[in-house]
Amino acid sequence: MAGGKEMEIAIKIAGKMESSFNNAMSNAVKKLLKLELGIKAAVAAAGAIKDIGAAAIKTGADFEKSMSGLAATAGIDAGSEQYQRLENAAREMGRATSKSAAESADALQYMALAGWSVEDSIKGLPSILHLSEASGMELARTSDMVTDTMSALGISINELPGYLDVVAKAQNTTNQSAEQLMEAYLGVGGTLKSLGVSTEESATALGVLANRGTKGSEAGTALNAIMVNLTTGAGQAGKAMEALGVSAFDSEGNFIGLKATLEKVNEATKGMTQEERNAALAAIGGKQHLDSLQKLMAGLNDTTADGTQEWAAITEGLKDAGGALEEMRNRKVDNLAGDIDVIKSAASDLGISIYKDINTPLRSAVQLGTDMITELNNAYGSGGMEGMVGAVGGCMAEV
Repeated sequence: MAGGKEMEIAIKIAGKMESSFNNAMSNAVKKLLKLELGIKAAVAAAGAIKDIGAAAIKTGADFEKSMSGLAATAGIDAGSEQYQRLENAAREMGRATSKSAAESADALQYMALAGWSVEDSIKGLPSILHLSEASGMELARTSDMVTDTMSALGISINELPGYLDVVAKAQNTTNQSAEQLMEAYLGVGGTLKSLGVSTEESATALGVLANRGTKGSEAGTALNAIMVNLTTGAGQAGKAMEALGVSAFDSEGNFIGLKATLEKVNEATKGMTQEERNAALAAIGGKQHLDSLQKLMAGLNDTTADGTQEWAAITEGLKDAGGALEEMRNRKVDNLAGDIDVIKSAASDLGISIYKDINTPLRSAVQLGTDMITELNNAYGSGGMEGMVGAVGGCMAEV
């Protein structure tokens, strides 16, 4: 009887021990799991910090490189007041738009290359950047094209917003991109400038050509040749103009305008047979550009759906171009992809801020490493492997 009681007590004790053991093991496992999770979280956090640091170094180094190129081109010292203003402008555009600070600095470099002052570069950056966003052109390419065409056309920095409004409007109303229009201006800009042709009139002429498949540099070359033939009075073109009784200048010797000159030619050749008209136009346009001259004349004779002369309709649209670039840009970036580009640019600016804090120790470390490698290389050159091993101690002492 006593033995049975003792057995019962032993079983109860064993059960409690097992329960306590199980609880202890359970708690131990839980603690181990928590420890493992904590270690994983710490590793993940360290990895995230490492990734952020690596991204900041890459972003900051790229921006620093772009700014160094800008400083060298503009002839200013890093850290100077002018340098700081340019850096602030590039970073501001990086925060507010879909373009990064490094891209903005590259765009500023093309402005410096064109001889723009720091003040003009900062003033012109937003418009050039918005054209890049609106047209889809790479920013540095946009800056290069804009500065070159402004020089060719004689457009001042104060006229830049209005010029780019016309460029943007032309892309929306004629069969050519902003880039193609500016490529055309590179070929004909000097002649347009010398004759005082307005941007609206020249963009209309190039729009008429573009609507018929002649655009870009091809259009610029053709229009330049035609305008030279219409205005110089030289060669077969001059004789043909004289025979038609047409002059591109008024009684005081001032150019009457491209459209007005073409309208005179159009009127003078209206009563001719096709053979006679083609011969006259061939003499004026030249064999290479007869087709383009005929296309320009077609713009005077063809009408839109509402009966308006095509040339006049394009001109009217371009006259009302104010704000066209901003409107076009806003529509282009008003989507998720645009939002993502903007947040990427904002994140890049954060990376630049982080990079600036770690830049000095990073550069010191890299420069120290370079010195050490040079020292080891010299030791190896003079004493072989033994000499290099001996120099390792000295290098380690420098760390």
